[in-house]
Amino acid sequence: MNQRRAFSWVLMLTLLLVLTGAHGVAFALVREGKIEGTAGLSFKNIVYNWNSLLVDIINPTSANIDFGGTMVFLNRYGKPIARAEILPLRLKRRSSHRCLGNFVLGSGEEAQSATRLIWEFSPHRPQQTP
Repeated sequence: MNQRRAFSWVLMLTLLLVLTGAHGVAFALVREGKIEGTAGLSFKNIVYNWNSLLVDIINPTSANIDFGGTMVFLNRYGKPIARAEILPLRLKRRSSHRCLGNFVLGSGEEAQSATRLIWEFSPHRPQQTP
């Protein structure tokens, strides 16, 4: 499992270096955090670049959860400077999933200067499913 994780890291960093080289230097990495208002969900490694982002969502609970929504990046005055949509997906119990999001407002360059991140969920997400 550790070799697989190490390979995943090498692959992700290689991909990021290629994307950064191809599209400029707008790049940022957030290590980890908690998604408040959800049933124990957290995230690791938000990586964003020009028009897309990757985020690892972790579900430590014993229930399957539907997840999806919008990530809003705010500046220090609370004004939205970037917004990214994450497509709905189902997280299996005690698992993690790498999600792809697309910026619908701003870009990774603007998101890089954000001081706060807010998750917005549609009314039926996230929800626990049997």
